[in-house]
Parts: sequence; C-alpha cells; structure tokens
Amino acid sequence: MEEPKERFEDERRGEQPQQPQQPQQPAPGQGGPGREGPRRRRGGRGRGRGGPGESPQARDIARYEQRQQRAPRPAGPRPGGWRPQPWRRGPSAPGQYQQQIRRATAGIPSQAPDTTGEPIAGPHAVLEALRSGRFLKTLYVAEERSLRSGPVQDVLNEAQTRRVRVNFIDKLDLSRVSPVENHQGVVGIFEPRTGVDLDELLLHLGAVREPALVLVVDSLQDPQNFGVLLRSAEGAGVHGVVIPRNRAVGVTGAVAKTSAGASEHLLIADVANLRQAIDELKRRELWVVGSADDGELYYDEVDYRGPVAIVVGGEGEGIRRLVREGCDQVVRIPMRGKVGSLNAAAAGTVVLYEALRQRLRDVGPSPRRPVEPLPPSSETKSSSDESQAAPPEEPEG
Repeated sequence: MEEPKERFEDERRGEQPQQPQQPQQPAPGQGGPGREGPRRRRGGRGRGRGGPGESPQARDIARYEQRQQRAPRPAGPRPGGWRPQPWRRGPSAPGQYQQQIRRATAGIPSQAPDTTGEPIAGPHAVLEALRSGRFLKTLYVAEERSLRSGPVQDVLNEAQTRRVRVNFIDKLDLSRVSPVENHQGVVGIFEPRTGVDLDELLLHLGAVREPALVLVVDSLQDPQNFGVLLRSAEGAGVHGVVIPRNRAVGVTGAVAKTSAGASEHLLIADVANLRQAIDELKRRELWVVGSADDGELYYDEVDYRGPVAIVVGGEGEGIRRLVREGCDQVVRIPMRGKVGSLNAAAAGTVVLYEALRQRLRDVGPSPRRPVEPLPPSSETKSSSDESQAAPPEEPEG
C-alpha cells in the first residue's frame, strides 16, 4: 500500500505526517446543507425553499402554514356549482318580527311626507287616472319584485314619462296609505277631483255629435256595485252620470278601484235634488227610462236610439217614489230562475248594453209581448241587498 510507505519516509526525514483535511463547517446563520439559521423567504409568501435533504413531509407542512396565513375567500358563488346552505329557522335578524308589528300598527310612514290628496289604489285605476289628465303628486309602489307585473310596470313607465316621484316602500306601509285592502302594489296620491254640476253636464250633452246617453243612479250605497256600474257605463258609451249628493256612495277610492279607472273618464254630476235633475233632462228632450222589478215593459221593448236617460235604483228599495214618477217608462228584466231580481249593477249593465246594441246595429226595439206576473220570490231580497238598503225616503226640497 502507498500510504504506509509515504508515512515511513516522512518519519525517517523527521517530518510530521500530514493529516487528511476535514471539510470546513460553516458558521451558524451561514448557508450550507446542514444550516441551522432561519429559513429564507421567497416572494414574501412564507414558503420554505428546502434543501436537497428536506423531506416531502416538511414541504407539506410549510405549504399548510402558508394556506393558513392567506386572506379568507370573498363571499360569492364558489366554483363547481351550487352548494346547499344550512337551513335557518326563524327571522334572520333578532327583533325582525317586532319591527314588522311596529310598522303594521303605526300611522303614515315617515317616508310619505306628501299624503294630502285623493289616494287611488290599483295599477289600472292609477293608470287611467293618469291618462285622464289628473295631476299625480306621489306614487307609491311595493318594493317586492314579484308585485311588479305588467300593469305595474306600465304605471312606472307612465310616471317616468310625466316625471312623477316614485317611492318604493314596504308592503305594510303601502297598506296604510291605500284606501282599500287589495291595492295590488300601487297607490297614487292625486289632487282632489273637482266636481261637475248639472249645467256643465248639460253643456257637454249639447256638444256631443250623437244622441245623448245618460245614467241616473238613485241612492246606490255599495261602492262595489257603483264601481261595476260605472265601468259598464263607460264601456257602453255613456256621456254623463247623475247621482244624488247626499244619498249615494260617491266617487271614492274604493269606487275608482272597482271601476278599474273607468270613473276617471266619466262626467259625474252630484245634485241636491234628483227629481229636479230628471225634470231638467226631460226639458232637454231626453227620454227617461227607469229599471224596476215591476216594470210595465221588458227592457228590450223600448227604443234607445234617441236621447235617453236610464235610471237605476239602489239596493233593497230600488227607485224611490218621486224619482219613479218622473220616469217616462219603467222596464223590467225577465227572470227564469229562483232569484226574483238582479242587483243594481247587473240590471243597469243589461239595460245599458241593450241601448248600445240598438245604436250599433241601428235596429228598433223588440215587439211587445205580454208581461209575466212577478214570481213570489221577487218580494224577498237577498241579505246583501237588505244590508245595503237605502234609508227611508225623505221629501226632496
């Protein structure tokens, strides 16, 4: 071997044998395979770079620590599709039920500063009131998206065209502003409607180019019946309506809602004495026809092609005695069922559309036929008509 021989030669010359060089150990904190100093950061992300001898387990631990130090993921849909959320019972916020009760029992909401005027509920009624030229002060719309159907969107478009302020409020607040319960998500605050007297109505009748058709309502108390009758009158082409000032329901918000806005396109004159108004119509050469259960003729045996005024009585009592004496003719509607008569809105609709049929086709009345006697059931009224019966007749001054 060469090493003992070289060592023997060195000893013989008196020299110290050379020791094999050992690898130099690095100082603490300086690099190297076996460094004990702090890890070197890369990119500020907190991930260790690891040397050749670092195990996969150490690298996994470093990656886990890095993920824990990252910012939380922002809220929103996660990639990979929809994931079911945990079910929560009850209101999402504490005290939400108490807040709803407090709003339901409170007065006019604070976000409705301008509530002076005539409230009209329903998208059709509000839309027709706008188209008739009435001034809309404020429009309230339910903030629920499900209530913004086609008619509601039409109202919003019309309000935007007219530059009307629109307030989106809670449905409970909207119910307190609405004059009726079923507001359908829309309530408009309009300027009060100016009344029309009989002289203005007579001037309007003289200006029309066709024979005048007037509806006279005597002591109608139910707003539902009155609203339906006004809707039928507007559809039949009535030129004006005459009602008593103190013995009728009047044109209220409920009537406008039931008529679907038809009341906004009609001239409605309220008079103090209905009999005197009928006499004034007769002086203007209008033929006055009343509707009653015991009429002398059937409703289709009268000629309605000329100027005519149709009188409809109220619930229960029908046409009052003084008003009936002012009629030129009194007609009836034949009944074949168990019920002896129709309500005021249905009876008025039948007579009005008979007048429209004769005018459209230019045909005369039907030939007269014998009048059948009244059935025994005609003497009894329905419970709804009795509940809405007019007060006893008073002499009209």
